[in-house]
This record gives sequence, C-alpha cells and structure tokens, in this order.
Amino acid sequence: MSISVRVLPNANVTASVTGGGVTIVKIQRTEAVNALLKQLRRGEATISVTAKLDGKEMYQWVSLNIVIERVPDPVAMINGKKRGTN
Repeated sequence: MSISVRVLPNANVTASVTGGGVTIVKIQRTEAVNALLKQLRRGEATISVTAKLDGKEMYQWVSLNIVIERVPDPVAMINGKKRGTN
C-alpha cells in the first residue's frame, strides 16, 4: 500500500490497521509512505491514515474499510494446460 498526502511531508503521515485479517509489517518513507501489509486471515480491516498538522496534533486524514480474501496459490500452465505432456 502506498500513501501520499501531497500537502504534508511524509514524516508527518502514518498508517495504522484495526480489525482482523491484516497487519502492517513495515513502513518505509520515500516519495510516498509505503506500508507492507501481511495477510493473517480472511476478514475485514480498516486502514486509517493520520497526519500531524502544525507539528502538534494528529488528525485522521482518511479511513478505508477493506475486505481481506485469500489469494489462491499460483498454478503453472503451458499452452493453457497444467502439464506440458497433455
């Protein structure tokens, strides 16, 4: 997930997750605030972005509800078939 609040420096922006299904593993600040999310289980979660204004108070910038689903395991296929001998 990548977050950018154009009117504020990235040092003043942070992300958090509440609810089940996902957790933030790492936050890296480059041109945007990049948060690496890890799926724990299926469920719903809320991602909140807060920003520090005037160097003092934290304000909730945005809140987003997401549904966490399982991503299926990849299946290698050749010419539309699971095995190359068929």
